[in-house]
Amino acid sequence: MAKQMLAGELSYIEGSRGILSLLPAAHVKDRERYGDFLAFVAIDSETDHFSIGAVRVLWQRQALESLQPEFDAAEARAKSQGESACIWVIDHFARFPSGEF
Repeated sequence: MAKQMLAGELSYIEGSRGILSLLPAAHVKDRERYGDFLAFVAIDSETDHFSIGAVRVLWQRQALESLQPEFDAAEARAKSQGESACIWVIDHFARFPSGEF
């Protein structure tokens, strides 16, 4: 997901939520290590009112259109917050494929 975000193939908002959902599978047991994922937590927290993914099809088109400028601005902030976090995730898991937290 981090690679997809950096390549512009995945929204930083959606990707941040996806990465956070995978933390238990990555065996991040030490709560202090969660700090390494703080950018993703911040992005998720700041954008939790936006629907993403498959849920968006359930929303009225007019509602989505009215929220689009706000979503675009939030995505730009998420990108600026998330780029270095994505690079860290890619680097860390390249060096430690099992996670080693």
